[in-house]
Amino acid sequence: MTFTGPSGAFHELYDGWNLLRTARAMYLEPPQMGYFGDLDSERRFDDSAPAVARLHHKWEPGVPVAERIQGELALLQLPILVESEHRVGLSAGGGPGGGGGPPSVTLDPAAVAAVDTDAVKGSALGSRVAVIDTGDLLGKSMMSDFTGGLAGPMPADDIVGHGTAVAEVIRQVNPRSDVSALRAVNAQQGGSYELLCAMTYALWSGMFDLVNVSLSAQGTNTCMTVLGGSLDMVLDICQNNGITPPWIVAAAGNTTTGQAFGYPASLPGSTVVQAWDFSRSPTSYNVPVPSSHQPVHATGGDTTDAFGTITDGAGAVEPIYGTSFAAAVATALLVP
Repeated sequence: MTFTGPSGAFHELYDGWNLLRTARAMYLEPPQMGYFGDLDSERRFDDSAPAVARLHHKWEPGVPVAERIQGELALLQLPILVESEHRVGLSAGGGPGGGGGPPSVTLDPAAVAAVDTDAVKGSALGSRVAVIDTGDLLGKSMMSDFTGGLAGPMPADDIVGHGTAVAEVIRQVNPRSDVSALRAVNAQQGGSYELLCAMTYALWSGMFDLVNVSLSAQGTNTCMTVLGGSLDMVLDICQNNGITPPWIVAAAGNTTTGQAFGYPASLPGSTVVQAWDFSRSPTSYNVPVPSSHQPVHATGGDTTDAFGTITDGAGAVEPIYGTSFAAAVATALLVP
């Protein structure tokens, strides 16, 4: 198990480690202890912020183990979230993935000028937008890169192009948007651990007014996830500490990539976005949204009428369309 988070939480956790010994002996790899206080100060945002524990389990019951450990941590009154590693996919196909160098993103100005949404335009409280995705080649330095472990600021980067395309749609639709990239996915997929870390940072830090998420954690037959419960807990911790979380704008997902409705779109209070084509008709690839959520719509395009293209370093081209970009349009138009 790898822990990331406030140093105080680590010392308290170590003192109470015997509460977790049985579960660890039965299911977990040997723990790897880390101390957040040993990191550079720029990688810390608040010692009272929730930490994240990554659960490596040897065999099937990851969710029961994670839930048991989460309960024991709650008894210790430690703000630590436990997540069993789980794959997270983009709400669109991502970039072509052919390699050969950095991708390029080209948007059609006529398409950008033709977008619309039925969300209440200009109703966000500010213009600071976090884009949790694959990075951003065309913006300022990335606020944080959460892929593979502890986060830290780094130069703008994106080997896929999906995050760059999402961020560029937001910037071009509404130039008043102040976009920061939080990378949680590298190549075509990432882990629910990275997504949880990025979401925790975005919700807790007080640095953003909106959070755009075009990623989706999907259930599988072999490894379930407790991501939903962990994200719900982050929101609870924020509210219990007097923090008003930013507005979450999440893509509903695309049937073209085999997705179902998942997190973070499932979070209570999130704005779930389904796609229109450029004639304001719902697209055929929208993932159905349950009655517990009332989706908004925004222009997402389709295969024959896209926003533009992502071209990888080897020259492979993919059209820019999908609920990812509908979420980007909605985010941009919510910015006052």
